[in-house]
Amino acid sequence: MHPRARSIAVSVLLLLVAALAPTATQAAARTLYVDGKTGSDSNSGGSPSAAFKTVAKGLAEVYKEGVGRVADRVEIKGYSDYVYYEKATSSHYLPGTATTPITIEGTGYGASGYVRPIISGALVVSRPGDTRWTRPDAARYPNVWSIPWSTAIPGYESSVRTYRQERVFMDTSQPLVRPKTTPTLADLQAMPASQYWNGSRLYVRLGLWSGSLATTDPRQHTIEIPYYKGLLTGTGSAYVTFRGLSIRHANMAIGFTGDAHHMTAQSVDASYNYGMGFWTASDYNVFRSVSGKRNTIQLLKFDNGAQHNLVDGMTAVENLGQGVKLTGANTSYNTIRNSTFADGKNVPMTAGQYGGYTQGILLENGAHHNYIEDNTIRNMRRGLYLYQTASTSKALTGNSVKRNLFFDNSAAIYIWDSRSGGSSSGAMSFSRNVYAGNLYAIQSEGATSGKSFDHETIYDSRPAKGLGAIYLKGSGGKVSVRNSIIRRSTAYGVRADSGSTLTISYSTVHGAASGTRSGSVSWSSTNKTLDPKFLSTTRTSGLYLTIGSSSPVYAAGSAKDPIGARVQ
Repeated sequence: MHPRARSIAVSVLLLLVAALAPTATQAAARTLYVDGKTGSDSNSGGSPSAAFKTVAKGLAEVYKEGVGRVADRVEIKGYSDYVYYEKATSSHYLPGTATTPITIEGTGYGASGYVRPIISGALVVSRPGDTRWTRPDAARYPNVWSIPWSTAIPGYESSVRTYRQERVFMDTSQPLVRPKTTPTLADLQAMPASQYWNGSRLYVRLGLWSGSLATTDPRQHTIEIPYYKGLLTGTGSAYVTFRGLSIRHANMAIGFTGDAHHMTAQSVDASYNYGMGFWTASDYNVFRSVSGKRNTIQLLKFDNGAQHNLVDGMTAVENLGQGVKLTGANTSYNTIRNSTFADGKNVPMTAGQYGGYTQGILLENGAHHNYIEDNTIRNMRRGLYLYQTASTSKALTGNSVKRNLFFDNSAAIYIWDSRSGGSSSGAMSFSRNVYAGNLYAIQSEGATSGKSFDHETIYDSRPAKGLGAIYLKGSGGKVSVRNSIIRRSTAYGVRADSGSTLTISYSTVHGAASGTRSGSVSWSSTNKTLDPKFLSTTRTSGLYLTIGSSSPVYAAGSAKDPIGARVQ
């Protein structure tokens, strides 16, 4: 080959090699490893034997300033006897794409023998054996102990101090609650599972919400305070999945903050966190098969601006405010389905938020066009709560509530969207829901309008004497019920106070101890007072509260169709 031709060929080859070689910002994607027992943050993180020690380091290394994204997966080793005490203070930047997503997961997620990593944002006040605890007045208040503590406790800030939102935890899972804004030693002694911090000392009175504690001596227990942030992703983050993790005692367990979008939390347990387990005010995020218990306020908060998000298969138990909160006029088109919200009534009134009236789902302050479908809400003080906090709050328009089960709640549906003078005119539809064992199936407080209930089944309600399974309290309430079944009530079937109007049509009311109706009820001639003859009243039966073709109200509907929520 001619020397010049050889030179040209070599130059072309070098250019081709350079073009194909990854640049710094096109580094080949790889897995980073985190192992709290054997790792070190000075390691490369590129293999299990060179794992990082902290989760924060693993997340920080996914994208490096000046280098670009260098990993698409972070695996976190789980142990039954090791907790990742993380000191996260800011959000992470995790820029995934639809074609190159990022996954943060427990090592071996989905495989046999998998162990869920436990990540904690706690400050540890003391562990068993700590001798700094003393009793300020052992004679009069034998169960009250104190320990020096000067680090600020979240929730004691002046802006929220009177709400008593702070929590201290005993042995991971038992919240300790302040009895009043400034309690005395006597107040603490009188309330098991309580605490108070005066800026220099932390006082506790240990105990359980139910049952007895073997010892109330804090020297025999672990005391922790939710303090550091959990796994938060910030603006610019997208297409990231967190799965197979347990996060506790964090200041928010998982947050999709800023404009983070197309994020997923899957099979994540977020229990015992300060504020909430999960949070977002952005779009197109998914919360699938997540769970959480005893969070300070809610398991999940859709804050103002959250749109097109999905909750599927959530389990929320004993959260001190609600399971899910949707708030703000720009919170819309979110779906909550196939989920369970339970046991808010197990939370003492003195421990819960909202005056102790724990809720399954809360819609407030103009949240609109959200879809609540195929959920079970049981043993809550308020199952689904419609609420407004300010006179400027816009109407809760277009929300749809379908095919849900409301069991054993104090009030299955509680409507108070005129609270604080907010707009209560929002049109909302409820259909094909089943209500059983509730004190009140539907209860409204004051003015409301545009709330329609169609093809509902209400069974075995237990309202107070003189009231009804459906009860409109006060004046200004306008609610319509049609094509529905109301069967068995300890008082009336339906009741509306003077100044309100409860319109009933194409429905049947039967078996109400005090009578069919009371007060300001508009009762159509299309209604019946016939027993619907349910095929089963056993909850575990596939025919529970279902009517068949032999039911006397099988064709009593407005379209000559079966009434109620369920038909064979």
